[in-house]
Amino acid sequence: RKREPPPPVSPVHIKAAPTPPLAQKPLWSPSAPHNSKSKEAFEVSIETPQLDLEREIETCLKALCRQADTYFKLRSKLGLDERGDEEVKMYDVTKALSGLGLKLGPAGQHAMFRRVCGTNSEEATPSAIPASTLRAYFLKLKLSKNIKRSEWAAAKKQQEALEQTKRQKEFQKALAGQVFALEEEFYDSMIESFEIVSGEVMKREIHARGVDWLAGNEGIRLSRRKAMAAEIQKGEAVIDEEDRAEIMHKAKTEALKEKKAELAEEEKASQLTSKWLFRIFVQNNKRKNFQDCTKFSEWCRKREDNREAIKDARKEWVSEKDAQAKQRSEAGSKVAAVADVEEMIRDLVSAATVESKMTGGVGVVKPSRKGLELAKKLRDLERLSGGKVVSKSTFDEVMHNLIFSLLADKKTSKQARTLVTEFLNDGAKAGTSFFVEDDTKVADRVKSLDEQKRSEAQATYESWCKKKKALKKKEAKERKKALKKKKAEKKEKAKKSENAFTEWLALHQQKKYFSLKRKEEVPVPKRGKKNMAGGKPWIAVELDGEGNVVEDASTIAGVIGGENVDSSNV
Repeated sequence: RKREPPPPVSPVHIKAAPTPPLAQKPLWSPSAPHNSKSKEAFEVSIETPQLDLEREIETCLKALCRQADTYFKLRSKLGLDERGDEEVKMYDVTKALSGLGLKLGPAGQHAMFRRVCGTNSEEATPSAIPASTLRAYFLKLKLSKNIKRSEWAAAKKQQEALEQTKRQKEFQKALAGQVFALEEEFYDSMIESFEIVSGEVMKREIHARGVDWLAGNEGIRLSRRKAMAAEIQKGEAVIDEEDRAEIMHKAKTEALKEKKAELAEEEKASQLTSKWLFRIFVQNNKRKNFQDCTKFSEWCRKREDNREAIKDARKEWVSEKDAQAKQRSEAGSKVAAVADVEEMIRDLVSAATVESKMTGGVGVVKPSRKGLELAKKLRDLERLSGGKVVSKSTFDEVMHNLIFSLLADKKTSKQARTLVTEFLNDGAKAGTSFFVEDDTKVADRVKSLDEQKRSEAQATYESWCKKKKALKKKEAKERKKALKKKKAEKKEKAKKSENAFTEWLALHQQKKYFSLKRKEEVPVPKRGKKNMAGGKPWIAVELDGEGNVVEDASTIAGVIGGENVDSSNV
């Protein structure tokens, strides 16, 4: 649906006396009142030409920003210091200006935003502006002077020319391999302004990039598609290997040619290869901290030689790795006894120590290879090998990381080399391998180790039995001694009991008992059945377990009347 045009905007009329036309007098002057109670409103008519309207609004904003109080009020109302790069809407800006006495209609609002953004009337007016742009614009108005537009345009053009000259000088420093101060956003514009790569160097670089692309996944896929299309077009059911190789070669050649043409067209249109080379050149110089850097042209010429050297080094490295892989494959069938391997590994890990001094100069020996999980690796080695004989391939699979960690320690590197001789390039320093190819020799070694282990286990068992028998004999002797002692104590106790009973029986026959309190023999009190002379009854007494007299205190107190009575006198 087509959008309906907005209704015509009526101009805002002046509340006070009418003012002269906009071109003769600014809409706002510092002497005009602009407090919260009395605010002047100004007319911004849509009939005013766009350029004159933008100038007049900027004049009003400049008058606002030149006064410190209104400048900081405007920044505070819009929150420009807190927003950062957050966008500020047109409504918020209009409301803040209205609070400071400058009221703008829709046309004035759009004219102000076009002035801030630097757009013309034909372009779309943005509905929001970043806070950083508004902050910079208001600061520029606060610090700006009243100059003519022609003077301002000339000054701006001169300033841009100075900046362009400065950027060119910095770009020349960068091409010379020196420290430069050019922002990365100006790299492309500078490269597009100058031809920094010669034609011969560009041809070699485009060819090298095409070859690298052809070796990648995208180049391989395109080559295969072209080769398949050529085979289908040939129409033969069976194609020889030679014909297939020739078709593939032609497909690769055609794909490389197309890629080189594409890169050349991109270089001609937007200098993509030149930009890519320049960025690599700058990154290398920054990585070297601009020390011993060459010029960009010389670096480009040497790049081809370096590329050939890298190819040769890569080829040599690949052949060396293939030889090592072949050597490891042949050495994988070698074997060794699991017990010997475990003993050697434990000795190497125990020898890999480092001495560190603590406070006070005390030396402490600590293991230098932590986190190797030795026990777990040995268990895996026994599980995979069966516990008897281990092959070199199984050993490499389990102990690969541990051995190369031991190679880094000076104390264990010499012995550790014998376990990984096929991984080392310096065969002269590798020494004899710990693993051998003779299975019979290893089997005899395993058999002798089993016999040795069995004999050690038998000796240990016999020693244990001997100690166990001696311990049982010692325990039986101690039990017999304790039983004998217990019988003697029981006999002595019975004898003492019999003597005590004899003594008590003798005293009992004499109607006496031994008083522990008086430490002498006293007669046993008699219990009378009749009242004593005077009409008082006898007091009942008893003997306790030790032979002492036990009186009934309540009876004594009741008979004698509460007086303290000595039981010996009763």
